[in-house]
Amino acid sequence: MNHDDITGTHPIPGGRVFSVPNGWVLDMAVHVDDACPGFLARVCRARLIWRQALWAALAAGASTNAELMFRATGDDRLLDAPSRAVVSEFGRIAPKMTAREITEVVYGSCPEGWLGALRKLQGQAFRSPETYALLFRLYSSDDARDRKRRAALDQCSTLDESRLEAILALTEPGLMAPSILARFAGRDDIRRFEENVAHVRRFCSWVTDSHIREAVANERERRGQPWLLSLMSRADRLIPERHPCDADSDLERFAVGKAADIGREHRNCLNPSRVLPQAASGVWAMVVWRAEGLLIETRMLDTGDWQVQRIHATANLEVDRATTIKVRNKFAPLGVACPITAEPPADLDGLAAGFGGWDQHMVMPFDFYG
Repeated sequence: MNHDDITGTHPIPGGRVFSVPNGWVLDMAVHVDDACPGFLARVCRARLIWRQALWAALAAGASTNAELMFRATGDDRLLDAPSRAVVSEFGRIAPKMTAREITEVVYGSCPEGWLGALRKLQGQAFRSPETYALLFRLYSSDDARDRKRRAALDQCSTLDESRLEAILALTEPGLMAPSILARFAGRDDIRRFEENVAHVRRFCSWVTDSHIREAVANERERRGQPWLLSLMSRADRLIPERHPCDADSDLERFAVGKAADIGREHRNCLNPSRVLPQAASGVWAMVVWRAEGLLIETRMLDTGDWQVQRIHATANLEVDRATTIKVRNKFAPLGVACPITAEPPADLDGLAAGFGGWDQHMVMPFDFYG
């Protein structure tokens, strides 16, 4: 059966009655019913696609537009008729038209996919009547991006205002996909998503649209990590892109995606999930000094200068004062500070004995957290 040909006077089998959405739709429908009694009763028994076509017509002001009623009926007397007569004629003629005919009269054409998109709204109407015009422009557009947008919406089972906002806000054709629309709602959500996509592409040379769509789909299906973490944990470019230690060939930085390899090499628990939250900030970087078997965390200060934050020895062995001084001497020429706490004067050792020894956290050779 072709549901596009079902009119409002052909009620749904079984005598079912549907409510009219509250808000602007109900207000307009009641206005028509006042001028044409019985209109609302017909609307409540009409099939879904016809009701949605009617909402779209009401959104375009069809019930009070004499020109449209003349176009629908050919009766030129309507052009000079009182407004109530125009509304009454709309209430009389609309139930005799199909969803396609209503669309063609009101919007000038019925583009492919338009009625299918309306059906995805189910029994609800857009919150704002102007949104129907946005949907129509999308389905009547010849723009290549709009064709991609339509293809994505056609694969979605439902449609609402936030989903339409999302697909219209998407700018990258390769990301106009049902999995993206299922995860992100509204223009603000999409804006943040595309900003993060730009970061992923900046630091992951290998990433493609397909990788991004797959990561988002996996997160949605609860089978994987959050999409951003999933991709950034495999970043193969350095974050930040420049660092003072890059000038010394003895020192090496590594991409987040190599963290697990570095961890195995140094026999510790280093992995991307431990590195990423700090590395992604752009003000933290870990440096490898292989000749000494050290991993050295550095952090940028608000002056733009860098400073050593922590030192890790292979297999998490203790870092003594001599090693810390060695790091300071290596990093100082690069402009990277390595502060070391002063040792208590020897002539106060007697006091230390009285206290049971100095507080080790005060005098340990390296414990700067900034």
